[in-house]
Amino acid sequence: MQKYFYILVIFATCSNALTFYLTEGKQRCFLDEYTANTVVIGAHQLLDKVQPNGGGVELSVLDPDNQVILTKMTNSEEGKFTFTTKKQGRFQVCLKMSNTKGWFGDKKQPLYFLRIKQGENQEFQSAAKESQITGLKQKIKSLQKQEDDFIKLQLMNRENEDKLSIENIKINDNVFNATLIQIVVIIGAGVFQIYSLRKFFAQKIYY
Repeated sequence: MQKYFYILVIFATCSNALTFYLTEGKQRCFLDEYTANTVVIGAHQLLDKVQPNGGGVELSVLDPDNQVILTKMTNSEEGKFTFTTKKQGRFQVCLKMSNTKGWFGDKKQPLYFLRIKQGENQEFQSAAKESQITGLKQKIKSLQKQEDDFIKLQLMNRENEDKLSIENIKINDNVFNATLIQIVVIIGAGVFQIYSLRKFFAQKIYY
């Protein structure tokens, strides 16, 4: 009966890189729990050049229901894989190296590199984008309101300036009219005084 070796990997950060040895004919799985709608990205490489005949290491991903959602053959070339979780639960990333020797032959144990990066939850990304858009909309509305207030203030200042200009014109007109009246009165008074003096002296001469 084939043995399965499971290693529980708890990702304290969003990314975790592992280097380990594989054994021919045995499967090694890494478990991690993800929320629904999470993008998971992985990188893999068989570091040792020794490869089994018929080649490579089979990589498969199983969902919480043990259904295979991804499978591919890997080799010494660095490669990547990605999948999106449809539900919340514990997912398995399993690696199996083909058995190229007989039952009693020496087992190859090549060195393997695996890095799994957990992306942000798509719902969180969508919510973050909506939050950013909402924030931008609020800033734009605030700027538009400030612009409208500034325009209103300018219009009010112009109206006040127009009113002040009209008042100044009226005041200047009133001052001019009052000055003109004063000049006319002074001239009239002077003419009247001259006329009175001439009449007075004329009467003196006749008497």
